[in-house]
Amino acid sequence: MIDFGPTDVCFAVPFPAGISPDADAAGTHLVDWFDRMRISDRGEVQGAAPFDPRQAHVVGLWSGMCYPQARGEVLNLITCFNGLWLVFDDRFKGPHSKTPATVAPVADRITGRLYQPDRPDPMDALESAAADLLIRLRQRTSPVWYARFAGHLERFLAGLVSESLARDHSPTIEDYLGWRRWTIGTWANLDLVETAIGYDVPPSVYHAPAMRELRHAAADAVIGINDVFSLPNDQAGQDPNNLVLRCRAEHGVDRDAAVEWVRRHVERAHARFQRAAARVPFLCDDLRLDEEHRAGLGRYIEGAGQLLRGIHDVHLVNPRYRS
Repeated sequence: MIDFGPTDVCFAVPFPAGISPDADAAGTHLVDWFDRMRISDRGEVQGAAPFDPRQAHVVGLWSGMCYPQARGEVLNLITCFNGLWLVFDDRFKGPHSKTPATVAPVADRITGRLYQPDRPDPMDALESAAADLLIRLRQRTSPVWYARFAGHLERFLAGLVSESLARDHSPTIEDYLGWRRWTIGTWANLDLVETAIGYDVPPSVYHAPAMRELRHAAADAVIGINDVFSLPNDQAGQDPNNLVLRCRAEHGVDRDAAVEWVRRHVERAHARFQRAAARVPFLCDDLRLDEEHRAGLGRYIEGAGQLLRGIHDVHLVNPRYRS
């Protein structure tokens, strides 16, 4: 019996809220794109609930909350990515639809499509939509950015297979966080911050320890928030892959104590993010970056914080997480 809802848990998110003025237009674009890609047609995406166009439209609002600096076609692309992500997630809901035998073939097909989105193989509606989106992103972004983004999505898809293999086991919290950092999708979301602000983080900066810690902290915060809000759904679907449930199993505590443990985990992750962000100006000094790069990195850090705030706020209003 689930006797609490997400509004009973208070997360203090130390980043400002915002919204793009183009959010409504992006929602309209997504509705049209779903119709064109036949995503809304019953049966076209096997195993996924057909998307209500009204829900598709509100994804524009959610995307605008997460990427308030994005405008026009850039926000359209981000909204299509987020909408398709929800459809993909729906495809693997329930105890029988997340078996390795069902997850692995789809993951392998989409992975191949990441690096050859325009190859002429037969595709279902989901794969066709993914190909269309990837082609649009590749045309608009740099080769270095796209290669990194595709690599993050490949790890996400591989993580889904690991997640399906763990359903019949009891992974430790450490093991769970290890592959959940990939399946939560935060690193691909952070890549899209660069697209939203029109600035590519240089590879030498991106792979620096401070930036790596910033990404890990962001992922850990999103994992905790998502797993608290999705706990009723995960329990109803008999899905053990949830940080609250992993905490209960590993520490032998009741639900309320486990939720509090996760809340503090999120609080620590936010603090880690802020400490890592504070190190970036010193990184700029060490690398002798010019003012253009310093300004770009400042916008990126700001956008990453806005993303974390937006993800939290979307969980508050998203009917998927209402118990």
